Amino acid sequence: MYGAGNNHNQWDSGSAGNYYSDYNGIGTDPHPIPGGTSIDRFPLMQPWTPPLPQKGNLNGDDQITTADAAITLAIAADGSTSCDPATLAAADVSGDGSVTALDVLAIL
Repeated sequence: MYGAGNNHNQWDSGSAGNYYSDYNGIGTDPHPIPGGTSIDRFPLMQPWTPPLPQKGNLNGDDQITTADAAITLAIAADGSTSCDPATLAAADVSGDGSVTALDVLAIL
């Protein structure tokens, strides 16, 4: 998103904005957006990294249940070929680099 001319863009959610490599404030100073009148009221102090998924929580409900074990079993049975890396990492409960029946048992 770029604020050009008199356009005014929303640069933050009201609690966290964006990270700028050239920002040297302490988090309370807004960061002006070049080329317009827009500002980021809540610039981040360092790049944001999303949290890693919890091992064994494959359906994203923040609980480890038999439903997660069933998903892990399906991944182990089809050779893990149809999953994204984050899902595979969550299914590999043992941390051995592959999804097997041992991961299913660990979830149960």
